[in-house]
Amino acid sequence: MIARMIAFAIAAGAVVGAVVFAGIVGPVQAPAVAVHEVSIMPMERPIACPGPLTVPVGDVDAGDPDLDSTPTERERRIWPDGATTPADGGDGVIIDAPVATSVERVEDGDIAGLAALTCQRAMSDQWLVGGSTALSSSARLVLINPSLSSIEVTVTLFGAAGQVEQRPVVILAPMSQREVLLEGIEAEISSLVVRVESSGAGVVAALQDSRLDGFQPAGSEWVMPVATPAESLVVPGVGVAAGEVEADTEADAGTQTPSVSVLRLLSPEGATVSLTLVTAEGIVPWGGTTGLELAPGVVTDIEVPSGVFGAVEVSADGGVLAAAMSRIERDAEGGTRGSLAYDFSWVGGQDHRDGVARSTVAPGGSVEFAVYSPTTATFVLTDAAGTVVVEREVAARTIEVIEVDVPAGTVVSAQGRFAWSMRIAREPGFVTSLSPVLTGVSELTVSVGLAPYAPVP
Repeated sequence: MIARMIAFAIAAGAVVGAVVFAGIVGPVQAPAVAVHEVSIMPMERPIACPGPLTVPVGDVDAGDPDLDSTPTERERRIWPDGATTPADGGDGVIIDAPVATSVERVEDGDIAGLAALTCQRAMSDQWLVGGSTALSSSARLVLINPSLSSIEVTVTLFGAAGQVEQRPVVILAPMSQREVLLEGIEAEISSLVVRVESSGAGVVAALQDSRLDGFQPAGSEWVMPVATPAESLVVPGVGVAAGEVEADTEADAGTQTPSVSVLRLLSPEGATVSLTLVTAEGIVPWGGTTGLELAPGVVTDIEVPSGVFGAVEVSADGGVLAAAMSRIERDAEGGTRGSLAYDFSWVGGQDHRDGVARSTVAPGGSVEFAVYSPTTATFVLTDAAGTVVVEREVAARTIEVIEVDVPAGTVVSAQGRFAWSMRIAREPGFVTSLSPVLTGVSELTVSVGLAPYAPVP
């Protein structure tokens, strides 16, 4: 009994002491911190270009020149001319220039086509909208690490069934290149979107999209990263421009699929989307494209009305990614009478609302610029010296096609709330597109403050 009374007294005393101590000390407060806003200028990251197009299955000698997979005639150029550093483990190059372009034409073989891309800076998170791992297609992901430190890259695939469970991790040594055939990860994804996330200073990523139609080449093109998910995007340069179709349509009638354009969409978190197709004459009717529901992580392909060349406006209540593929046909060199071969181009969606200057490099010869503006404005294209290359008024919510002939290697830039792309068409029935990129770095504002640890009672 006495022991119980003593224990109770001790416990009561402890409670009273804790209450008194709390009243003296009070609640623990972190000291006020003086915060300063500091502007810093990040270092410019190097740009890199992937190597040439390759035959995904390797060189195959079929004993018949018409059936051989290996190209016998091809040409590839990188502009502007300048110092390049080879990437170990591949044919990619790291370039000492603010912007560069790679253009390649393959005349024959399985990967015949005209392919181009504006070379990229390394990024830590990027999306590539395009490609296919379905039968007769190949998606070759090229990764380049232009930094002096090793990096770890995680690759995530998305298709019509949503995100693919397997997410391979690739380790890249400094100044090196690695390739991944995505059909080896997940086959039969006809509508593909790829997310590439990396540690460290980031990675340069590009996707080779190559296709066959039976024994005939159906085109090869580079898919480059698009704008991050946004609620408002524009895809400029969608469809088949006048004079680009080279096939004998009477001989080919009813034998194979004609030229088509497809818009590809993905919303990582899900969104409701409305689409508008505009041409040089204004808005074109496009039924069933208002209030489209995009499930999270599910890729959706929508066919664009045929016979038009324009831009697609994408408006959503959540973040969306977009790109469009436009395909043209030409008479095949081999096969039966009326056989067709194809080529195609990918153009990514652009978030043009920031009005920041973007640039690319012209390959020389005649090219077309497809320019969109949300309001009536004057589009001014300049070269590296600031000299005006072309100046044209663009009416609100239209696409203006501007033909320009400039020397090879000319850096072209435009500033303002425009979405634009460069379309390159070469006979007989080869086509590709170049999208502009940001060439500089922007100041970052960082909040800095000295704060001691909060006292511990």
